[in-house]
Amino acid sequence: MKQRSGAHVSRRGKGLLAAMLVIAMGFPPAVVAGGSGDVPVIRDIKKKEMGTDKEGDDSEVSIGESKETPSSKPPELPTAETEQKGEESAPWSRKEILTAVGAGAAGAAALALALGGGGGSSSPPPPPPEPFNGPDISGQWVGEINLVAYGPEAVSATIIQHGKQVQIRTTTTLPYGRYFVGTIDEDGAMLVYDQETGEDWSTFQGNATSQSVRLYDWVIEVGKLDKLKLHR
Repeated sequence: MKQRSGAHVSRRGKGLLAAMLVIAMGFPPAVVAGGSGDVPVIRDIKKKEMGTDKEGDDSEVSIGESKETPSSKPPELPTAETEQKGEESAPWSRKEILTAVGAGAAGAAALALALGGGGGSSSPPPPPPEPFNGPDISGQWVGEINLVAYGPEAVSATIIQHGKQVQIRTTTTLPYGRYFVGTIDEDGAMLVYDQETGEDWSTFQGNATSQSVRLYDWVIEVGKLDKLKLHR
């Protein structure tokens, strides 16, 4: 039998050397089975450290290399804090944008209103009524209408007056004499037109006052007068 040279190391010596190497690299020490001469399997320990020790996986990992695995951590969802940080870092915050848009809309609306509805043509407002120093005949009246061809009828009337402008509506059931439009001057002289016949009626037999209105229409064919007499 040949004597082993110092260059050869026993199996137990190899196991101790491997265990010291494992401890030096930070791996947990493996238990060496007594008498069996088995050495720790660094490959299996490394696989467990890296989470790659799966059944059926025969790939070897050496001590000096690492095996990257895709991260299974789900992507982080934005939170209120991160959104607030994003708004603060933006040149314009959401609140500032909404404020600017609102101010712009209000200014546009005001401009459109000032221009009369966005540039569309609009009629000028009516001029104020001229001062009128004549009798005030507006309001409710009672009296009688007497038409040459139909006879007399008791009526009530409503007079609307805007300065010199006058409108008279009666409750007559006769064919005409229901609605008159015309003018009155400061002396009480009136000239109105029946809106059904177009005939003019006037106060030529006496001007109107705030208590009395008498209108006449000359019926040429018979030489008589249609009459509307009101009082209050």
